Amino acid sequence: MQQRTLLFIDDDKVWLRTVKELFTQYKYHVLVADNPLLGLSIAKSSKPDCVLLDLSMPGLDGAAVAARLRSDPELMTIPIIVVSGADEKELDAYREYQADGFFLKGSSYEKARVMIDGLLRRVDWDRGVIRRGDLSLHRESLSVFRNSKFLTALPPAYFWFLFLLMERTPEFVSEAEICARVLKINPDSDKAANVKIIAHRLREKLGLQVGRRIKSKKAHGWIYVPPRNLITE
Repeated sequence: MQQRTLLFIDDDKVWLRTVKELFTQYKYHVLVADNPLLGLSIAKSSKPDCVLLDLSMPGLDGAAVAARLRSDPELMTIPIIVVSGADEKELDAYREYQADGFFLKGSSYEKARVMIDGLLRRVDWDRGVIRRGDLSLHRESLSVFRNSKFLTALPPAYFWFLFLLMERTPEFVSEAEICARVLKINPDSDKAANVKIIAHRLREKLGLQVGRRIKSKKAHGWIYVPPRNLITE
């Protein structure tokens, strides 16, 4: 699974130890900062996928940290989840601190996990990215990344074929739909031959390990099948 990085900024060191251990078990890469200035420094250097920010901290409070994150062109699009022990702060989190989510301390950590996953899916969609396990596709550059490392750039037809299969996994995609949506040809043509050609060439571009994930089944169509030890999103 492709790891996503979370940054927790909170002056409660016990809470930081707890969330670091727990969210590491959830397969995130977890960074922690026990003071706001350290948190801003880590955010700048590491570009986390999501920041979970305590409101009440000595020195620079959560509102000031959020304002600095939102004013930095490199950090302004990172989702911020405000963390507080006071549920009456929720509306302020959205109105005053430009937060994307609110987590009440003492609530289920699973709730925070679901919120984080939802925010990251939305960010990916806005950026034109689709992720399944260790692979991500970037629409703007027509590129494939594996474990966050560049794998290959694809011609448009190859890219959209793979995009369609990954988008629909674990379901099959019919050859007629592939012809209509990807190849832009009449589905009544020799669709089986056309799809097989593009599938063969795509596998070559992806290499053996990734290419063999693209499979077909007679009367069902084509499918992207990640290894069993990978968790799809």
